[in-house]
Amino acid sequence: GGLRALKRGRVLTSGYVARAAVLIFVTALIALVVSFGSLAAASALLPIAVSSVVGSVLMLPIYPIIACITVVMYYDLRVRKEGFDIELLAGATPAAPGA
Repeated sequence: GGLRALKRGRVLTSGYVARAAVLIFVTALIALVVSFGSLAAASALLPIAVSSVVGSVLMLPIYPIIACITVVMYYDLRVRKEGFDIELLAGATPAAPGA
């Protein structure tokens, strides 16, 4: 459930809270700057209804980048804390005959 996911996230980020917070803050700041910049440029040139649509369209490439940054941070923490890459490697290796 949701509470288990929050607990797992807290355990996973323990010791790396500052690093995760800075990464999320910088990502949000970049998205905010791009959003306000595109909206300001569009509203200076176009009517407000059109500028909001243009601003939304200009933000479309930013959302996948935010998701990618979050996923990379998650897998980085999994590798650092849990040896997740070793688990994947062990799962991909075929078992020895007779084992």
